[in-house]
Amino acid sequence: MTPPSAALGTSEPTNLATERALVSGLKKLALAVLGTAMQTYGEKMGDEQEALSFTADIIIEAYGAESALLRALQAVKDDAQRAELHAAAARIAVHTAASRAEAAAREAFAAMTTGDNLRILLAATKRWLKATPANLVADRRVLAGETGQRKKYVFDVL
Repeated sequence: MTPPSAALGTSEPTNLATERALVSGLKKLALAVLGTAMQTYGEKMGDEQEALSFTADIIIEAYGAESALLRALQAVKDDAQRAELHAAAARIAVHTAASRAEAAAREAFAAMTTGDNLRILLAATKRWLKATPANLVADRRVLAGETGQRKKYVFDVL
């Protein structure tokens, strides 16, 4: 089975520029949701469990996405033989995290603000998480194929 990067004609298996931008956008989004909650609720933010929950969800997604991205970038140096597998896993993790975080942010912003302010925040969300969709089906197939071939988990667990 051809790795996704080979199918796209790129020689560098871990060209993860899009994923780097998405991780950066996820961090900005987390700050925007938290900042909006602070402005909206002030001292009473501790009582707003939904806003805190949405914020926590976005922070968790950003953390997980960045972790996967950093592992993939490190694999280029430490595990070059499986760097493409790490890159595929990172693409899956980052793009899925961005989708989930965007949904959480939209709901959070709608709960905290209305009108022009809501439209501005939603436009910023789109701008921060703007990316051409990756072919995650191909990435999942690469990982599944390798797992089937090895008959065990692709990444060694220490």
